[in-house]
Amino acid sequence: MQAWYAVAKNEFRLMTSWARRSRKAILVILVALPVFAFSISIFLGVQIHSEATFKNLVEDYLRIVYGYVGEFEFALGVVDYALLMGQFVGILGFMMPIMGAVGSVFRETEILSKDIILASPLRSRDLLLGRFVANLFILPLVLAFIAAMFFPVFIEHGLNSWATPFILALASMLTTIVGIWIGVMLSSYIKTKSDVSPRIRDIGKAVVGMVGALFGVSFLLLFSGQSSALYWTFSPTTWVTNIVFFAVTGTNWVKITTTLGIYSYSYYLPLQPDLHTSLALLLLFVALVFYLGLRVIDRVYRMEISVSEVTTIRKENWFFRAVRRALPSPLGSITAVQLKEFSRSLESITRMSSILIFPVIIYFFNFMGLNQLFLPTTSLSGLFIMPGLSTLYLLLAAGIIGIMEASQMTVKQRDLFWTYKKAPRGVENLVYSKFLAMIIVGLPLGLIMALLFHLALGSLTSGILILVPAMLFMIAVSSAIALGIYSARPVFKEQSAGHLVNFLIFMLVAFTIEGIMILFGIFPWIQNILFTLPTLGILLSLPPQASTWLFQTPLFIVTWAQLSVNWLVSIIGVTAAASLGIVASYLSLRIGISRLKKFE
Repeated sequence: MQAWYAVAKNEFRLMTSWARRSRKAILVILVALPVFAFSISIFLGVQIHSEATFKNLVEDYLRIVYGYVGEFEFALGVVDYALLMGQFVGILGFMMPIMGAVGSVFRETEILSKDIILASPLRSRDLLLGRFVANLFILPLVLAFIAAMFFPVFIEHGLNSWATPFILALASMLTTIVGIWIGVMLSSYIKTKSDVSPRIRDIGKAVVGMVGALFGVSFLLLFSGQSSALYWTFSPTTWVTNIVFFAVTGTNWVKITTTLGIYSYSYYLPLQPDLHTSLALLLLFVALVFYLGLRVIDRVYRMEISVSEVTTIRKENWFFRAVRRALPSPLGSITAVQLKEFSRSLESITRMSSILIFPVIIYFFNFMGLNQLFLPTTSLSGLFIMPGLSTLYLLLAAGIIGIMEASQMTVKQRDLFWTYKKAPRGVENLVYSKFLAMIIVGLPLGLIMALLFHLALGSLTSGILILVPAMLFMIAVSSAIALGIYSARPVFKEQSAGHLVNFLIFMLVAFTIEGIMILFGIFPWIQNILFTLPTLGILLSLPPQASTWLFQTPLFIVTWAQLSVNWLVSIIGVTAAASLGIVASYLSLRIGISRLKKFE
């Protein structure tokens, strides 16, 4: 038995340890799953396609006879789903295995002894090849997911040839296999470096989040339009898109439709490179990636004994002394300890700093001319969304600062929690000191974020004098709510489902409260609408013949509400918003403390 095969077999056993008695059944299911998914997707898509063809003929007839018919226009306009799904497959199949492999390096696992591995005849090449083969376990799952994603493609184009699903599966598999190989290599390199320098592990945990954000940017850029693939000739994603498009449509000529108001015109462009060149380039790219990986495999992963790092505790600096003296004892001392724990963890610092990439992404979108993503809608469904609502989205994003650091109270500071829990008023001092530490760290970060948001969006915000105070106050409120939730439901491990539950609770509570606060504090004209509700109720009871009023009256009400705002209404709105935030913060902390005292 080859050494790499033995490693792959053991890795597969670990992956399927939850189903030891049914491993053979799992293999059968994995093979059958993509076949079943493609069969269902093709069957239903072709059936709907035959019916949609008749509908398209009717739509074309109505346009020719009556001109523009708005009822038949879709929200996205005329979009070729073959292009969109091709881009989707290319970037998702490539990036997700890399993100998953790198993220797995930073999971909390048992510390395993390397003596057994060092004493065995295994080489670095055997371990990496074995892990790569074992990770091919996810290929059938990816293919099943891709089959579901191609469902709208089959609805739009039908089944061009029986070879189409096989070509789609091949293109998806090639990108996923390359992603798995790069992910295994990259995660092994990070693992080797983190064993030599533990600081790399702390930095890497935050870098994974930043890379995920960049992945989202690149995905949105490629997914932003039906013709975006036309301008990425030398990208493997474009090669996959070209292969997918030709397999579905049987041609490399793509129809581009541009809409100007009520008029639209179409023209055809060839996808470059063509099918054969795209396939050759993709296969060459796969071979090159594997060849380079095998060449550097011994440098990427080395089996060495981990080193220990000794740090000498330095004298307390002026900042911690100022915090200790500014706050009453023992709260000041515990707050200083909380800040020291934060400053000594590169993971915490880089994780909090990574939030600054969000305004950078918005600036990038604005620079690329994609700022319409942050503009309010003008449809009836978005009737109450007026200019400046981009500020609402950005201020809600301030809640991320609170939830990011609150989650570390019982994860990074378990020993501190169990120590102070036994002291008189220890739980209160611990929670309040953590809240003060979050405020001391979060407010300067929030100020920087507000300035960056203002620079990134310019006139789309409500003004720097409104944005900065609102951002800082929202950070304080979200920190209190997040800390209260994690005090009521403490989580002691990084890889725990409790974080997901707490995050969902935080989204429900914090975003509801903060949304109401923003509406009353930044958009005080909302209060004027309350006085028009009786009039709106009367209009809604009118007979169907007067249905035109149902569309005109809400627009009139909103316009009147904005124009009739005075300074008194603004003061009332800001006061109500501030009072709601203070009460919600106090209740969150008190409920969290009372629950944390009872925790054993």
